[in-house]
Amino acid sequence: MAQQKTVSECKVPIKRIHNSICRMTGEEVDDQQTEIASTLPLTTLEPAFEVEEKLKCQEYLTGMKLFVSRKKVVSDSVEDVLRHMYTDDFLLLCNWGGRNGKQSLSQFSLASNILYDTFMLHGFTSFEKQMRKSIELSHHRSKQKQYRKRKADENSCSQVA
Repeated sequence: MAQQKTVSECKVPIKRIHNSICRMTGEEVDDQQTEIASTLPLTTLEPAFEVEEKLKCQEYLTGMKLFVSRKKVVSDSVEDVLRHMYTDDFLLLCNWGGRNGKQSLSQFSLASNILYDTFMLHGFTSFEKQMRKSIELSHHRSKQKQYRKRKADENSCSQVA
């Protein structure tokens, strides 16, 4: 419930920023793009499954492809676009193939179809390598965050004693 409150609180600033950018560039305000921007990056599996259900609608699928292609224009890196789609905490629950009891990211059409369609110039093998590397880097970032937090907690405990 707290997560939903945070998302709804984020929708207002995102919509304002989107409106401002659209006025500067002369584009029309697209409510669907604003909705997509407010749901991403995905933080848990539940919203990811909800997005998968929404992607069955052709209009939402087209909007998501447009959103991802706009992110690709900013950065032509699979890793950077993936970071806009999923948080490091979410990717810690996943890997590309679904091994070791983790969720398979390749089964999500957002990752396997939409991102692949956006980065298909180099072929599926290259895309898969880039996805695996990006997920590995995400896992490393999460572990580093946990390590830093544990070190900070140890330091604060030693200063108290």
